[in-house]
Amino acid sequence: MTIGVTINRKKEFPFDIEQVRGYRNALPLEETRQIIHEWFEGCKRRLYADPND
Repeated sequence: MTIGVTINRKKEFPFDIEQVRGYRNALPLEETRQIIHEWFEGCKRRLYADPND
């Protein structure tokens, strides 16, 4: 699995998923794409979470 990420330093969270590809550049299953996007959103939430919570 390959995840392509773009960087836009003008945004608060400067990373976006550009593409997700499987073995030999195959399109991943929708379930796989959903899991990756959920993981990425979780990374954002943890990065900006209040450490006192």
